[in-house]
Amino acid sequence: MSPTFWLYAALVAGVLAILLAAYFAREVNAADPGNDRMQELMAAIREGAMAFMRREYTAVAGFVVVLAILIGVLLDWGWPWGWIAYVFGAVLSALAGFIGMRIATAANARTAEAARRGGVREALPLAFRGGAVMGFTVAGLGLLGLSLGYLVF
Repeated sequence: MSPTFWLYAALVAGVLAILLAAYFAREVNAADPGNDRMQELMAAIREGAMAFMRREYTAVAGFVVVLAILIGVLLDWGWPWGWIAYVFGAVLSALAGFIGMRIATAANARTAEAARRGGVREALPLAFRGGAVMGFTVAGLGLLGLSLGYLVF
C-alpha cells in the first residue's frame, strides 16, 4: 500500500481515538459525583491540579520557546518550518495533559461513589474509562499532529 494510504489511515485513526476519548469523557462526567462532601473534595483536588498545571505549563512554555528558537537557528534541515512543527507538537502535548487532568479529577469522586454504591464491579469500568481518556487523547492527538504535519509541511 502507498504511503499516502497510511498517512490518511493515521489521520482517521487519530480522529477515531479522539472521538472515543470524548465518548469516555462524557460517560465519566455523566456518572454520579457523590454527596456534597465528595463533590467539595473533588473541586478542591481539581483546583489544586489545575494550579499545578498552570505553573508547570508556564515553566515548560519558556523551555519550548528557547528550544524552538534553537531549532530555528541552529538546525538546517532544508525545511524552515521545523520550529513550527516542534511548537505544534508541544501544544498538542499540553492539550492532552490538560484534558487528561480534567477528566482524572472528574473521575476520582465519581469512581469512589461508584465503588461505594456498587463495589468494584461498578467502579472499575468508570476508573478505566477515566484513564482511557488520557491514553486515547495522547494517541489521537499524536496521530493527528503527525499526519497533519506531513500533509501541511
